[in-house]
Amino acid sequence: GDDTSDIDSDDDVSTLPLVLSSLQTTSLSPPLRKIIAKLLPFLTYGQVDQSSELASKFIEYVSIDALTDAQSGTLNGCSSMLMETFVESAIHLPAVNVCDTLRNELIRQGFVDRVKAFVLKDAPTQPPPWSSALFAKNHDQELPDDEKKIKRELYETQWRDYFNRPGLHTAFRILIGLCTNHTPTQSFAQTTRP
Repeated sequence: GDDTSDIDSDDDVSTLPLVLSSLQTTSLSPPLRKIIAKLLPFLTYGQVDQSSELASKFIEYVSIDALTDAQSGTLNGCSSMLMETFVESAIHLPAVNVCDTLRNELIRQGFVDRVKAFVLKDAPTQPPPWSSALFAKNHDQELPDDEKKIKRELYETQWRDYFNRPGLHTAFRILIGLCTNHTPTQSFAQTTRP
């Protein structure tokens, strides 16, 4: 009766550490790593302690600044495989209740903040020139045409440089995965620091 449920519960709790340990000690093919990345959040069973442990692994293995290397494929070794696994897990995090506890822990432990800071780093302060609806109606009416052209080219260059920044695409994909159908992460991602 009660002893069996305790044993089953202990088995469930030990699944996550076992999988995390095997990720660190075995060499997995990329397709198998992607499958594990998609399963990892479910191994928390929505429990806070398991989600906290898994979130701490995101913090430990995902170097936001190394997204540039991960995107260009120059990372090597076990930590690279672990980083890629956790990045894939964040990107493809299912929008289901069992994963919401992990999302909350990723906010609490600062992972979402780190990704958001990376996305906002060096972001231009002016809207892109190709989105005229974002500018005030009279924002540059007093400028001569040659100055308008120079200003437009400057904004285009700033935005092009920003969008071409290595790792930015991956960081956006991580934020999208974390925000999908999760209001607390959406709210956190849209707030700016003072």
